[in-house]
Amino acid sequence: MLSSEAHVDAALMSNRLFEALAGGAVVVCDQNPFARRHFGDTLLYVDINEPADEIAERILSHIRWVEDHPDAALDLARRAQAIFQQRFRLDRSLREIYQGFSARRA
Repeated sequence: MLSSEAHVDAALMSNRLFEALAGGAVVVCDQNPFARRHFGDTLLYVDINEPADEIAERILSHIRWVEDHPDAALDLARRAQAIFQQRFRLDRSLREIYQGFSARRA
């Protein structure tokens, strides 16, 4: 998941991250502060400030790691998905929004 400048500036992530996590995928992500803060070492990172050829090589390196270490990659994806399930599932978010509605309205 590569963030737009607006996402990085706001420390937010695109919904693509959550869709990938919900699906149980291993995620390659940029250094967005949101991703680091909430998912730590459960994502594979690239530095988008590097030259494009180095970014591409890092992404390919991550893909090779996944192919060469399927059990570890599956564990990584499961740990990231567990964080998603605990903190960011839509039904949980909607429940929290609805439960706090009266207090915010007052």
